[in-house]
Amino acid sequence: APLSSKQSVVIGLEYLQAISLFFLLSGIPLARLYSATGKVHTWEGTQQFWRRRCARLIPIYYLTLVLNLLVVLFTCETIDIRAALRSFLGCALFLQSWFVSLISVGGVLWQVAVFVFGYLLYPFISCRLHGWTNRALALVIIALWLLSVFLWLLVVICSPKAEWLQGWWIWHVHCLSRLPHVFAGVLLGELVERKRSDGESADAASWWGGMVDALSFVLLITAIQAPFIQWYYGADGTEMRSYISIGLEALLLPVHAMWLAGIVLAYHPTSEGSYRECWTRRILSFKPLLALGDVSLVLYCLHAAVLLFRSLLYAYVATGDRHLVPTVYNYTLRVQVVSACSCALGIGRHCAKTL
Repeated sequence: APLSSKQSVVIGLEYLQAISLFFLLSGIPLARLYSATGKVHTWEGTQQFWRRRCARLIPIYYLTLVLNLLVVLFTCETIDIRAALRSFLGCALFLQSWFVSLISVGGVLWQVAVFVFGYLLYPFISCRLHGWTNRALALVIIALWLLSVFLWLLVVICSPKAEWLQGWWIWHVHCLSRLPHVFAGVLLGELVERKRSDGESADAASWWGGMVDALSFVLLITAIQAPFIQWYYGADGTEMRSYISIGLEALLLPVHAMWLAGIVLAYHPTSEGSYRECWTRRILSFKPLLALGDVSLVLYCLHAAVLLFRSLLYAYVATGDRHLVPTVYNYTLRVQVVSACSCALGIGRHCAKTL
């Protein structure tokens, strides 16, 4: 939204914390479906787990990668073909989350690449968790968070201030800082499953529900602050917004873990209607949100390619020049979002859900 001739502000929530939540969240269903049942504690079960993860991730991953390459080839007036192909091949081998210079063609697919390595290692971690105490699980979750924070601070210690933001964005996408989040999610899922199996009273579920609602309010405040920070700092607003967003993402992992654990533990199956005590659970249980959740991976992977293709088509029809693609800050948001959602939901409904 242009505030003046010299400044624009991205009217949108601070979204980077959602990426940490995304990695943590993945561990909870893994613990319930595989660790608790012992399905990955045999070599045959591990192979079946890997096949199912491949069936879920690989088709949409390579479809998106090919679409991204086509976007680059069609929209760039001048292009380094070798660099584009090198990035494409690196992403095809899931290397962009290790070698960040390869990330360009893959775009948002770096998250899926992190998951590939996390899923590859998960069975070897899961089979050892049954001998850990609850305290050990909690301490290792904290240790993994501190490791990630240390890597974030290492950028400040080892690089000049002018390079901090670039280094933090590398931290944001790198496997060394993200795999600890994936493994913390696995341990969190194991801890939550144990508490569920031990049985929680209705009062305990109510306490968890109240805690979740309080944390929801805190996280909402941290999300709303982003456009105001960008506006307040004027010409330096975008940089300052990025500093704060990545900082919150790095530092608030324990809050994210408590929030996700509380959403699960706030439900008490033997107490009729006890789940209604948690407003966060009620909101997240709305059918439209559940439907979006079913195809969220497809929506996430495809949205950038769909938006850019729509912009390319609009530019070509309006001017005859397909290269006049607007920057991400100049999108006509309503049309873009409808296009992206329609395309991604259509593919998700008929392809990803079946796989």
